[in-house]
Amino acid sequence: MHTARRAEHERSALNGYGDAPLDPAAAAHAIAANLPPDAVVVEEAITSGVQLRRFLRLDRPRSLVHTVGGGLGSGIGMAVGTRLGDPSRPCSPCSGTAAPSSACKACGAPRATGCP
Repeated sequence: MHTARRAEHERSALNGYGDAPLDPAAAAHAIAANLPPDAVVVEEAITSGVQLRRFLRLDRPRSLVHTVGGGLGSGIGMAVGTRLGDPSRPCSPCSGTAAPSSACKACGAPRATGCP
């Protein structure tokens, strides 16, 4: 059942590629399809995160970090902490449209502190 559902989501996302506005499923598919196999996704996209999780390959432990119950502004800090916890794996933070604006001050912190 899982394989059939995944294939259905894949077909739907591929049909969403094209002219603007970009379909949320197509955007999520594009992100997931272009991640390195060992990437850790830090997801703070409250609404579109559901779409993203449909396409992520979660067969490697600790490949997804996300909030439970929502909350904005924690994604950048979670990404920095995730990268510090395992600097050997690439970290890809994915935030919704409102999340970065609530955490703008944190954007420069990783570079200023020499975080990998």
